[in-house]
Amino acid sequence: MMLRGHWVRLSRDDTRGKRILDREDWTKIRSILEQYNFLEIKNLGAGGKPSEFVHLRKATEFLSLSEIDPEVVSTRRLPPC
Repeated sequence: MMLRGHWVRLSRDDTRGKRILDREDWTKIRSILEQYNFLEIKNLGAGGKPSEFVHLRKATEFLSLSEIDPEVVSTRRLPPC
């Protein structure tokens, strides 16, 4: 997953974005991260038509949480994409 200042373009034309989009569980993960305000999403133009970019907010906090909803904890234990 992306950390700190990294933004990932959610597009099949982007290597990291494709790996995220190809996950069966991406919709569920996205929903959980948005619910707990850990995911920032922007539509940005990057030399072409605007694309959806995602960023993991509060990455250090997300990785170090010990008492949090089990649903969020489950997203931290997913196999790498």
